Amino acid sequence: MVNTNYKILLILFCLLAGNAAAKRLQIRSVGSTTVYPFSVEVAKNFSKNFNKIEPFVEGTGTGQGMAVFCGPAKHNFSPDIVGASRKIKESEITLCQKNGVGPILEVPFGYDGIILSVKKGTKNFNITLEELFLAMAKQVPNKYGKLIKNPYKKWRDINPKLPNIKIQLLLPQVKNGTYGSFLELAMDKGCATNKWIQKIKESNPHRYEKICNTYRQDSDHVIIATKYDLGDSHDLFVQKINDNPGMLGIMGYSFIKKFKDKIQAITIGGVAPSFDSIASQDYLLSRPLYIYARKDRLRMVDGLQKFIDFYQSSEISSNKGILINQGLVPFNSEIMPNIQTIG
Repeated sequence: MVNTNYKILLILFCLLAGNAAAKRLQIRSVGSTTVYPFSVEVAKNFSKNFNKIEPFVEGTGTGQGMAVFCGPAKHNFSPDIVGASRKIKESEITLCQKNGVGPILEVPFGYDGIILSVKKGTKNFNITLEELFLAMAKQVPNKYGKLIKNPYKKWRDINPKLPNIKIQLLLPQVKNGTYGSFLELAMDKGCATNKWIQKIKESNPHRYEKICNTYRQDSDHVIIATKYDLGDSHDLFVQKINDNPGMLGIMGYSFIKKFKDKIQAITIGGVAPSFDSIASQDYLLSRPLYIYARKDRLRMVDGLQKFIDFYQSSEISSNKGILINQGLVPFNSEIMPNIQTIG
């Protein structure tokens, strides 16, 4: 009898242990370094409000975060959430589906803007998206419409009204969501305004896309950060801008607040980046921010649904929400966009 009771107790213990293992108590999040400070703040307040273990948040960059989020999940300790400073790509959705990750919840929670930041005290100037494209592209049309290797060394070479300073643009790492967003918002839109390149689009769409999305290779003018120098450190990024007067650093608007004593933003298309111009999307480089979450984890991770909803709560992402102090720009509406299911 004693032996039988012992066996029953042992079986019950194993069942309870199995259930405990299936219900993880800590939420795990990776992704965008732009979204990272927002997610850290959300995690801290979530644990205070709901008496939960504070979610683990890691800033990896959007691309790398997506690769981990959509990668093979050998156990339930892979990320539940990925922060993104751009929409998920079709190739990433395909990777998720290939590895059995899905369906996915797409959760927009506010706006950010991509700024071209310069050293504090630099005289402001205004550039158009077409001029920005002409400064960055590998090939540009000459006055006859023929594509040539980018000849522009200074801004005034593109437009005599622009400053007589060297073109120097500092970009974040390729894996960073800001890099991809900038390519889409600035390069694509700037390219689309050039009359000569539009003619190529009509005859050869594939060639057109390549022209629009290919940076010039001369590293004196376009500098792309790598993990060996600047990595994802915004402090080092800002320091490089300060060490090189005239250099324009491409980064998120939210960092203006953090580094307001060191950097300022230039004007794009006649509109300066500001809380109001980003909220109204009058500023041409405005972009929404997202988190993406695994729907199958809602029943496996304690508090995950509440955490997702918390991002869109009035306490977090409204005009009076705590993320305003971190530089988030709320959606210019009383109604938060719906959460979408992908896959």
